[in-house]
Amino acid sequence: MSEQAYVVRLQSGQGLRSVEGSGFEDAALAYLEACHPPADVEGEVVVIVRQTATGHEQCFRVEVATGDTAPCD
Repeated sequence: MSEQAYVVRLQSGQGLRSVEGSGFEDAALAYLEACHPPADVEGEVVVIVRQTATGHEQCFRVEVATGDTAPCD
């Protein structure tokens, strides 16, 4: 899959950044690698990923230590 443009932010609305990725999860991980946001008490960061071309958004919980991602509840 080719790289696409995404805009990612923390669930709190802070930390807006443009990244490229092969998909939503890849963009979430690229954001964490670039920005190093602090994790919550469970060791996770919650990010909202928006595909620039379509405006479609997905929310992910990312475990900082492992890079494992899961959709938000």
